[in-house]
Amino acid sequence: MKAQGKVERIGFSLYKPEQLKEVMENGHIPDLIQVPFNLYDRRFQALSELITRNKIEVHVRSAFLQGLFFFEADQLPGYFDPITQKQEKFRKLCTTNTKVISTAINFILSQHWVSKVLVGVNSTGELKGIEESLLNEVPISMESLNFMEESDEAMINPSLWKNQS
Repeated sequence: MKAQGKVERIGFSLYKPEQLKEVMENGHIPDLIQVPFNLYDRRFQALSELITRNKIEVHVRSAFLQGLFFFEADQLPGYFDPITQKQEKFRKLCTTNTKVISTAINFILSQHWVSKVLVGVNSTGELKGIEESLLNEVPISMESLNFMEESDEAMINPSLWKNQS
């Protein structure tokens, strides 16, 4: 269909890095992928060289991890006890929601292999808040956020957040 000019680009919405490897092993090099990536969930970072080498455009979703970054550590349900210390340290670095937004998005955009960040909003006010946040400088070095990386899929995959008590 691409050769016939009916389709410009072919892409995949992926959840795990293994899915990209599987697609490519089956002879498909996507033009575009949409993946979760954020301060906690960095699984796709390991494929950045493969992505870059194959000129795959990457759109990142889950920038705020279902809003998790906006919670103070003591507001998190007990389910999130394994990441409470990380969340507490992060919220001490980001004392306002504006800084949370700016830090979370700029962290993603600091990755050379990321093309775009998708964000969901409930109102034009939220969109304006995100826009304003991005105009502010981030006073935090991206390297100082390395402590945030989380490998426990139960913490970084919202579909597994079943029993948040």
